[in-house]
Amino acid sequence: MQQEIAAYGDWDAQLLELHAGQLDLIRNNENIQTIMVKGDNQTASLPATSGLSYLLIQNCDGAYWGGMREKNLILRGRVPQAPGEIVVGKSFFEQNPSVKIGDRLNLDLGERRIGNTTVDFLSPIQSGEEFVKTEKVQYTIVGEIDMTVSSAYNGYPAYGWLDTAALSEDTGIVAYLQVTQPRKVYEIIPQIAEDIGLQPDEFGEYPFRYHTALLGMYGIYAPGHFLSSDLPKLALALGLVMAASMAVFAYIIRGAFLFLRNAR
Repeated sequence: MQQEIAAYGDWDAQLLELHAGQLDLIRNNENIQTIMVKGDNQTASLPATSGLSYLLIQNCDGAYWGGMREKNLILRGRVPQAPGEIVVGKSFFEQNPSVKIGDRLNLDLGERRIGNTTVDFLSPIQSGEEFVKTEKVQYTIVGEIDMTVSSAYNGYPAYGWLDTAALSEDTGIVAYLQVTQPRKVYEIIPQIAEDIGLQPDEFGEYPFRYHTALLGMYGIYAPGHFLSSDLPKLALALGLVMAASMAVFAYIIRGAFLFLRNAR
């Protein structure tokens, strides 16, 4: 369990395609214990001498930094604790050796666009796209994180601090949830998704997913999935081992009594 949490975070379910305006509805739900928020992704343009073109910044709130895996990947420095603080991937320091932890970067924030269409933050660089500046910002580098992305993105990964209270209601976010009763998580999450107005896809499925590996370690399975899990297989294996051990033990005892009878 500790290894799973260290590698993938301590959460029960993840809600996708959220907006910041829906956070209060989740917070007010009595079935939710903790909300960890990640979002308000930002693309910052770097000087031409920096190697790659962009800093790809994902901002995370305090609960996220406390419960998710990114804090375990900090190589030097510390996690961000205030707006404007970032940790940057190790490849950035390798290609920009003059930049140190504590330095301040004055950069242009903006959007990648193809014509009038905004390119998704998580998309690799596409043919014909351009960077459109929206504002100037200053970042303070507070740490180095053991994180890389494919060269197809033409940018360095970075993580910052998210103040959810300062977000506009239409800001896109992702929420990682811990529920008060984990054994009811497969009932709670679909109901929350419906209550806050998430839209189902053509198959009637809402945009969420479960931390099935960790839930399975707690012995919690989706309805109908228990028999296909590892637990019945483990129980069967243990049963076979116990049966074989009992058979061997019985054979040894029988042999001992036969030996004593023959000796008499």
